[in-house]
Amino acid sequence: MTRYGDRFLAETYAKDEPVGAGLSSEVIAETYTYSLWIPERLFHRLQNLARAYELHLLATLEPYGKNELTRPRAEALVDELTFIGETITDNLLVGYMDRLIELAERCIRSPREVQLIIEGP
Repeated sequence: MTRYGDRFLAETYAKDEPVGAGLSSEVIAETYTYSLWIPERLFHRLQNLARAYELHLLATLEPYGKNELTRPRAEALVDELTFIGETITDNLLVGYMDRLIELAERCIRSPREVQLIIEGP
């Protein structure tokens, strides 16, 4: 396992382009202010897991474009991320997933009409 052990270290992805995530009420487009930055390869790992388990939403997000998720889509994302989180032991990836779930849940609970924005490099 030591041959591939670097896949579980944050510094391996330090120079990756980021995929940003945040709520529409907090995102300022010109400055790209997001609550969460996910290294591009880790976001792809999430999407590949979604494809492997035949999940629908996460697999179809555009990693190089802007995705605007409404409450129902944020709920679907929480369901898919929770399912993936219950099947893997990748602590690095689970940490990013937990923060993305937290953002999606803030979108779902918001008294105002907000969207979860996920936007790639």
